[in-house]
Amino acid sequence: MQQTFSRAVTAALASALVLALAALPARAAEPLLTVLFTGNTYGNYAPCPS
Repeated sequence: MQQTFSRAVTAALASALVLALAALPARAAEPLLTVLFTGNTYGNYAPCPS
């Protein structure tokens, strides 16, 4: 019983860690992509001129 509980706790902590680490790059990449694609540090999205 204790071994099953220990495995469940380990799996829950591992999945929480994976979700936390996966969320960080998604938030951090957005301003960088804005600056790269628009050349604008104010966060305004502008389409590329054709």
